[in-house]
This record gives sequence, structure tokens and C-alpha cells, in this order.
Amino acid sequence: MSTYNNYPVSGSANVNGWAADYYKFLTGDTNLDISFSATAGEFIVNLLLINTSGDYEIVNLVASGNEGSITLPAFEPEYDYMVMNISNVTASNRTYSFSLEESTLEERNFWAYHFNGNSYSEITATLQAAGEFCNVYVDNELWETEIDLNDVELVARVFDDSTAADPENGIYLLDTQMFGLPSDIDANGKVNILIYDIDDPDINGFFAPNDISGGTHSNNMEVLYIDKNPHGSGINSSYCFSTIAHEFQHLIHYTLDSNEQTWVNEGLSCFAQTVTGWVSPFWMVMYTMNPDNNLLQWTAGPDYPQTWLFMIYLWEHYCLDDQNIISNLVAEPQNGIDGIDAALITTGWDDVSAEDVFHNWVTANYINDVSFMDGRFGYNDNPVGTGDYAMGTTGNITIYPSSVTNTMQHWSVNYITFANLENSLKVTFMGDADYTQYSVRFVSLNDDIPYALYEMELDDYSNGEITLPNNDENYDNVVMIVTDTFGSTGTIEYSFIAEDIVSPVSAPEDQLAPVTELSCYPNPFNPLTTIHYTISEDSFVSLDIYNIKGQRIRKLKIENVKCKVNSVVWDGTDDQHNPVSSGIYYYNLTTSGGSFTKKLLLLK
Repeated sequence: MSTYNNYPVSGSANVNGWAADYYKFLTGDTNLDISFSATAGEFIVNLLLINTSGDYEIVNLVASGNEGSITLPAFEPEYDYMVMNISNVTASNRTYSFSLEESTLEERNFWAYHFNGNSYSEITATLQAAGEFCNVYVDNELWETEIDLNDVELVARVFDDSTAADPENGIYLLDTQMFGLPSDIDANGKVNILIYDIDDPDINGFFAPNDISGGTHSNNMEVLYIDKNPHGSGINSSYCFSTIAHEFQHLIHYTLDSNEQTWVNEGLSCFAQTVTGWVSPFWMVMYTMNPDNNLLQWTAGPDYPQTWLFMIYLWEHYCLDDQNIISNLVAEPQNGIDGIDAALITTGWDDVSAEDVFHNWVTANYINDVSFMDGRFGYNDNPVGTGDYAMGTTGNITIYPSSVTNTMQHWSVNYITFANLENSLKVTFMGDADYTQYSVRFVSLNDDIPYALYEMELDDYSNGEITLPNNDENYDNVVMIVTDTFGSTGTIEYSFIAEDIVSPVSAPEDQLAPVTELSCYPNPFNPLTTIHYTISEDSFVSLDIYNIKGQRIRKLKIENVKCKVNSVVWDGTDDQHNPVSSGIYYYNLTTSGGSFTKKLLLLK
């Protein structure tokens, strides 16, 4: 093994097939520019940074091929010496050459934006750290007074090699795998990070599109601008690293889609903080305290955690097979809701719209239970909807009947809870029919555990009525989830009447009820069941089947009936005679004496 302690160093040699040469370098007080080349063959070249205490780090110079170069940050005082391992992974003798020289610190002028003065100025900054995927520049006025070598080496290491989410991979790899590749207009294969005084305590960093698109005050290179003291916590802080991950997504997104709507772009950049492991769940309390917040209308504040939650949900539930819906969304030229619709189709969801995702998302934010139904109404690892992160409600109804009028924003949600219910809940909904597109869902809960989901059928997105059967004490409270997905800003109004209906099936004996018996056999059933009912007086009768969402799927009977024992067969099909799926259904008998509902189960 040859040993060197001065630079520059260069050399060449032959190495046998499936053999290796080693070179030892004792000094590394400054950055080193290292290059390797071979005329032919296949090599693996690693740099082993070794500390006499036993610590070491492996830096790859050539992973596969016959050439490579890197600027290696000074390895003192963390490491005492370096060993270069050159391995020939072919069967033949090969010739190679290498060189090492101390890096000359590059100094250049940058156009820098000042938020307080809404102006640009030129600052002079020096390249203080260089990694495989980044160059870190520091304003000369800050060097060694507020920013030192340890600071910039850590920034470069985080971008290249290690994050809170993955100690083996840096921001560059995690962000590019999730969102796509950035531009490289300066052809250096790197992202440039400039640390300077942004002079606004609310701005930790930013990306300037004109650096890529050109024009006045363009630096004509990929630049992420980072404040010297993000959030007052210094460069070596999660605020700095999360800002780099956040702004890098903006750079990638602008490369692939330069005119994305703000709420999508910011939501994805917030998601980049989750991808790299630098985000606190407490952040979302700004949104959970008031979920009546328009998803599409960007004003900052709670919009950040709101759009972040939406992108997490989109990622967890709408990737399909090997299709990443997030990268499909970034690359999609259509924007906003149209872009999400297109990304869903690209990913393989031909029958799912952005509105469907929105409705499922707001439901998941409230109940967050992956064991409910098919798991679509929960998160893998997010506390939203629980404890301190419970969603704020618009009202808590405990007295019946109640008549309520509320206002809400488009593309937002109202949660209204119904408690203190003794029997079945009946809700009559009346919305503003102009410039609205309501959806009204109900989730029944038993001891705060979701039991069933119901959807109200609305007339022209504005009016509807539903009764949630509770004859078997299926729930002790209900949450009504009201949304509007009309593409506009501003507020809308709706009203509802909530009633606690006493079902005649379980009414006191002294209460007159024309129905004296209601049952079905067999239950569970497949493929047929017979519904039996007895009425004590002549009556108009309607017999219907409802699914677990509260939607009527089959009308079995509607006629005037004489008082007697009656029976009707249901063959497990809907009104179009299509077989329905296995699951819970409700048969509802309406007579002059009231409405009577019981449960049955279809098993296939």
C-alpha cells in the first residue's frame, strides 16, 4: 500500500483481474478534488475515511464503470486518514490512473432577494462544501462569524447521505425518488444551496423559479436559498433540513410543471418534509381546530397542514401496483383538481375522481380507523382525529328535534355530532341549490368506534332525507360530514332538521302500531330470504331494501294491503336485477303507522 501526505498526487498502475490496489492518504485538512479513470474494464472505487478510534465512513467514487470524480469535504478532525480501494471486477489485467488535489474555493456573485425591502442585491459567496449532489455556498459576510465548516459539512451530508427518515439516504435521493428529477441548467449535476441573511424571521428559505427560467436577477443555476438562522434555531436544526427538503420539491416541480396551483405545490413540499422525516404532527392543529377551510384557496397559515394531510392521504391510499401517484401528479401538465383527476387515471384509478378522494379524506380525518370497512378511512401512522388532533366540530346536537342553519366554505368540511340518541336518527337536509355541490355523509359510532357509513341521496346536490336505523342499538352517536366541492371561493349556507325517531317496532305496548310482526328467514341468507310481516289494520305498505350507506337499492312492494300475515321474497338483487355484494342490508317497512327497519345479512 502506497502512502501519501502531500497534494497534488497522481498515479497510474495495472491491476490484475478480480484484484484490488490500495492507497493511503494521511492528510485531508481541506476539500479534495479526486478523479479516477481507466481506458477499459469495470471498476469499483471506494474511499474509506478512517478514525483511529475505530469509526469509519465509506464514500463511493465509482459504483460501476471506469471513471468518476468527486469533491471530498475535509475529513479532519472527524477522520484521521483515507484509504482508496480500487477494485478491478473483470477477468483481465487493466490500467487505471487517479489524481488528488486540494480544492480551490470557488467565489462568485449571487443575486439575492431581500423580503423586508422587496428588492435584490448582489452578494459574494464562496463554495464552502461540495458533495455528490450539492454545492453549499455561504455569504462571505457570514463565514466563520455565524456559519462555520461544521455547519456546511452537515448541510452537505444531510442533502447527500442521511436524513431523519432514512440514515442511509439523503434529501436528494428521497425527494427525487418520490417527486422526480430536477433540472441541471448549469450542467454541474448538483443542486446549489446558498446560505445568507434572508432578513425575514418568517422565511426559512425559498426557491426562485427565475433562476431556472432566466431573466432579470436570475442566477442561471439551480439554487435553494436558506436563511442563516432558520426559525431562530441555527443551521444545524430540523428547521433548516426540512426547509431544504421542502424547497427542493418546489425546484423539482417547477422543472416538470412550471404553473402548478399553489395548494398542490405547497402540499407536496410539505409532504417532502414527511418523506425526509422532518415534520411535527402538532403542526396540523392549526387546521384541525377549524376544518372549515377551503382546500383550493391558498392564504397560508392552516393551508400548509391541510394540504400536507391531503397529500399524505393521497400517497397512502392511491398508489397502485408500481405506479406512484405523487410523481404522476408532479409530472402531470394539468393543474389543481384537474391534475389530480388526470394523475388518478394515469395511476390506474379510472373510476375514482378527485372529489371521491376529498370525501374519503375528510371522513378519514375524523375517524382515522384503518380497521373500518376497507381501511380507506384511516392513516397508516398519523394521529389526526385523535386526542389533541381531534377535528373541530361545527355543532354538538343533544336535544331533538333540532333545527340548525350553518355556513361553510367551498371545498371544506363541517362535522356535526349527534349524541344522546335513544332511537333512530332522522335528518332532513336543505342546502342552497345555487353554485353548490354538496355531499352529506354519516358515520355511526358505538363507544367512539365506527359502526357504519351512510350517504344521503341529494336532489340536485341540495336537499335530502335519511333515517339511520338503530333498532338493534347499533350506535350511540353519529357524526354528519357535510362537504361542498363546487369550484369557487366564498361561503354557502345549509340547514338541517335532526329528529330522534321512536321506531314502532320497539315502541311501548300501549302505543298503537299496525305492525305486529316483522322478520325474515333465513338470516343470514344466500341466495333468497323471505320477509314476513303482519299488520293489524288495512294500510298502505311500502317495503324497501337499503344498503349500509343508507341508499335504497330495491323496492319490493308498494300497495294497499289488508290486515293479515304477508310475505315477500328478496333474491339479493337491486332494482336493475343485478346481484348485490355480500354484506349488511336493512329491510324497511313503511305503513300508515310509521316506519319499521331491521337488519339482514347476505353471505356468498
